[in-house]
Amino acid sequence: ANKYFLQNPILCDTILARINEGGITNDMTQAGDVRLFEHCKEWEIEGERTVNKLRKILGSDAIDIQHIGSTSIKSIKAKPIIDIAVGTDDFNRILAHEAELLKAGYHYRPNHDMGGAQLLFACGSYYEGGDMQTHFIHVVKYNSMEWRNYINFRDYLNTYPEIAKQYENVKTGLVEKLGSIGSRNDYVDGKAEFISRTLRKAMVWSFLGKTITMDIDRPLGEGHRKSGYELVYLLGCERVGIHA
Repeated sequence: ANKYFLQNPILCDTILARINEGGITNDMTQAGDVRLFEHCKEWEIEGERTVNKLRKILGSDAIDIQHIGSTSIKSIKAKPIIDIAVGTDDFNRILAHEAELLKAGYHYRPNHDMGGAQLLFACGSYYEGGDMQTHFIHVVKYNSMEWRNYINFRDYLNTYPEIAKQYENVKTGLVEKLGSIGSRNDYVDGKAEFISRTLRKAMVWSFLGKTITMDIDRPLGEGHRKSGYELVYLLGCERVGIHA
């Protein structure tokens, strides 16, 4: 762990500060554990640093790279692990960089592909015989539902701090109920309902003020108007129209 954090001084300083403030032992990012800390600017700096590092490695094979996850939401507590989304149109082009990514500390995790929907790379001493996790790199198809969910969830919660606070309350409530040690799987399951509900709202919110084109499949020969109708979704006092 010490070797890794010497290469990542921003994360190192953040963790040491949390230890000094709260009397927390240095196992706070051990794999399988859940420990939440107040948001800090260093996470944003480290997210940007990681994005730039990945851009240099992946070049044009990555269409877009963004800092996501709870450390990218400015008003809530989070685990001190940096999540990054990489959008691409071809997973094989990303895998062609596997050796270079490994040299930079990003370990490919082929057993975490979400049924083929993503590639996962991870960083930290856990993948070199230690017990610390610091970064997760989620490679997904650009503009896919997975990509949109990552971006929409972050942007929606940053736009509506009161909803972000609800998410934080869910997280802290689960830690209080489950404890911090070895509780990650149950913690993730416990957040799922809130995340699913919020993603639906965030998707509708992302369409506000936009007109989009939809392809609607119907049984052959069934009559329907080609245009002139509107699907309307309500979100609070706002409405989004999808015109066909």
